[in-house]
Order: sequence, then C-alpha cells, then structure tokens
Amino acid sequence: MTTKETTRIVHLSDPHLSSLDGIMARQFLGGKRFLGTLSWRRRSKHHLRTTLDFLTNYVDKKAPDVIVVTGDLVQIGLAIEIDQAAEWLERLSKIAKVVLVPGNHDFYQADSIEYACEKWAQYLWPDGNKARTFPSVVRVGNTTIIGLSSAQPEPFWSARGLVDGRQLYELEKILQDSAGSMRCVLIHHPPIKGRCAHRKSLRNSEALKGILEREGVEFVLHGHLHRNTEYHVNDYTKAFSTASASNALEHVSSSFRVFDVARDQSGWSVVSTLGVVRNSGCEEITTRDILWKDSSLE
Repeated sequence: MTTKETTRIVHLSDPHLSSLDGIMARQFLGGKRFLGTLSWRRRSKHHLRTTLDFLTNYVDKKAPDVIVVTGDLVQIGLAIEIDQAAEWLERLSKIAKVVLVPGNHDFYQADSIEYACEKWAQYLWPDGNKARTFPSVVRVGNTTIIGLSSAQPEPFWSARGLVDGRQLYELEKILQDSAGSMRCVLIHHPPIKGRCAHRKSLRNSEALKGILEREGVEFVLHGHLHRNTEYHVNDYTKAFSTASASNALEHVSSSFRVFDVARDQSGWSVVSTLGVVRNSGCEEITTRDILWKDSSLE
C-alpha cells in the first residue's frame, strides 16, 4: 500500500501595504524616499488593500500548513508602514505558520532594517534564531524551507540585491544536512540572471545558482517581478515568482500559489495551483504535477 504525507505551502509576495496617508514627498526632499513617495502616488492606485484582504480571506479557505512571503511588504520602509505590515502578518499567522524573507523595499534605508527586524522577527526567524541571521530554516511536514535575505539599502537608482558570502556558506551546509527532504528556498530577487532588468537583479546570482545546482535544490520561490512566472534554474531546480498580492491591474492581477508537496515510494511530486483574483472572484487557472525521482528510494 502506498502512503503519502502532503504538505501544503501557499506563496504570497510583494503586497506593498503602504498607505502613506499624510506623508508628503517634500519632507524627504533630496533623499531616496522623496522619489519613492512620488512613485507610490502613482502605484498606490492599483495596489489596493481591499484586493489584498480579499486574497487573504481566500487563502484562509485553502487551509495551508505554511504561508511563505517573499518580501516587499512596504514601499519606503517607514515605521508606520512596517506596523501596518505587522498587522497583516499577524492575520496570516492565524491561518498557518508564516515564513518571511525581506525585499528591497522592506530594507529601503538603514533605519528601516532594525525596526522591521524587531516587528517581524517571529516571521523572519520562525526557527527561533536568537542571532537573527539568515538563512532561516524551518521544517514543515516533509519540506525544509530555507529563507535567504537578498535585501539591502541601495542608491535611489538601484533595486539590486545581494546574498552575502556568509549566507551562501551556511546555505550549502543546510542543504547538505536536509538532503532527503523537499528543499524550498525563499528569496526576494530572482536567483538567476536575465529575469529582470540589471538595475533590479541579484549581484551574485551565479554563486547562488551554483549552490542550487550542486546540492540539487528542488524549487525556489521568489518575488520582485510582480508577475507570475515559472522556469528552470538548472536541469533539476524549478523556480516560481508570484505576482503582487495586492495588485488590481488586470494583466498582473493579485495572485497566490499553492504547492501540495507529497512523497511516496517512487519519489516526490508537487501539485502546483496558481490563483488569480479577477472581478471580485478568484480563478484557479493552473494545476500540474511536478515530479522528481528520488534515487535514494530505489
């Protein structure tokens, strides 16, 4: 008799929770937040809290074991925004365990980092890491979820990321220690070149790509692109980005993904479902099996 243990993962990204009510761009004149506030005046017209709330309630019905969030909860890294995001994370935590990695907007400037890490600590380090360093690592059912931080303050013209050398060293060890489980790596930026403009890319993507390939990572979840994509990092590793959880524009509508991870005597399977909010409803438009043969079970 074949038995299966299934773990359900929901992926959300880039909700950009900022209202910035009462915040005037001129108070940041000459700084990065000046341009960020002006940009938000345009973008906030289609990043809607009502859309995010609808999606959050819909995800609740999917009964996940874990919700992973790949960054950009806020826009310009102000304390008021970070507080708003903390309230949303608390709402998610009532649905399931939450694992968060930061995005470039979360660590927008140096003063954003300490406050965000304090307010979001239980989600950034659900493993209880008192040192508050990345990678984070947590086992949920049959899956090891590993969180990387690619976020760092950048000049106003850049939204690039970096996974520092210490993280890469620790990542390799974690992947070796967790061999035999399904490994899911979380990062905000795409893990390989060519998935976004150079000014938004991961600086050391080649080093990360090498580790993912050497250690046979099964899949990577990321954000940053504000669109739904899936592709291969290498012959074995799959990657998925998920569109912004709050976007009301039709061509990049608010989205989530569900991954049902199962293992039986022949290996691993993942059923992947993409959910997209359309016209105050949610359309689940893609479901397919992603299979990995597990040689250790032969």
